[in-house]
Amino acid sequence: MTVEVSNSNSTRRCPRWIITTVQLYAILTVVLIAACDAPLPETRQASAIAAQTTARQVINDTLTNPAKTTLHLDGLQVTDQELLLLANSNHITSILIDSSNMSEKGLIPLASMENLIQLRIRSRLTDAAIPFIINMRSLQFLNLPQADFTDDGILALSAHPNIELLRIGGKRLSNKSLESIATMSSLSFLHLIAVPIDDQGLPALYGMQHLQSLYLDDTVVTDEGLVKLLEQLPRLHLHINQNHIDRDPNKHEH
Repeated sequence: MTVEVSNSNSTRRCPRWIITTVQLYAILTVVLIAACDAPLPETRQASAIAAQTTARQVINDTLTNPAKTTLHLDGLQVTDQELLLLANSNHITSILIDSSNMSEKGLIPLASMENLIQLRIRSRLTDAAIPFIINMRSLQFLNLPQADFTDDGILALSAHPNIELLRIGGKRLSNKSLESIATMSSLSFLHLIAVPIDDQGLPALYGMQHLQSLYLDDTVVTDEGLVKLLEQLPRLHLHINQNHIDRDPNKHEH
C-alpha cells in the first residue's frame, strides 16, 4: 500500500511524494521513542527534589514520623554532627548508612536508642567503635563490611549478649578472632569478608551448634578444612565466595 501526496489545485505540476507503509511506521516509531525518552514534568521535579535531599533532612523526616522505623541514608554523606539528632529516639529500630564521613564518635547517640535492633554502616570503623556498640544493648544484627577491627576488638565485641547476625570485614583479623566469636552464644549467622583465617582457625567453631549460617568471602580456608567443619556442624548452611562447596550436604539452589 502507498500514500500519494500531491497538490491538485495548483496550476503547476508538483512532484508526487510516495510514502510506503513501512516508512510511515518507521517515522511514527521514531516519534514515539523520542516522546518516551523525554521525562515528564513531574519526573523532572521529583529528580530535582531528590538531588537536593540531605542526610539531615532524611533524619528529621524519620524522627518526626513515628511510623518510620527504618532510617536509610542511601548515598547521602552523613557526619557525626548530624547523627547527634538521633539521640534518645526510640521508635527507630534499623539504621542503614551506606556512605559517611562519620567517625567512631558518631556512634555515641546511637547507643542511646533503646530499640535499635539493626545497624549497617559502610565506613572504616576501628576498635574505637566497639565500646559504643557494646552499649547498644538491644542490637541483634550488626553489619560492618568495611570495618578495620583487630583481634582485640573482636574479643571486646564478643561480650555483647544479643548479637544474632554478625557481618564484618577486617584484614587485620586472624584465627584468634574465631576463638572470640565462638563464645557468642546468641550468634546464629556469621559472615566474614576478606578476613585472613585458614583451616587452623576453623576448629574454634566446632562447638557452635547454634550457628545456622556461615559465609566466608576471600579467606584462605580450603575444602578439606570446610568438610571437617561440616562433619562437626552437619546442619550448617555454608557459603564460600557466594557458592556452596561441592561436598556440602546442605547444598541447594538460591
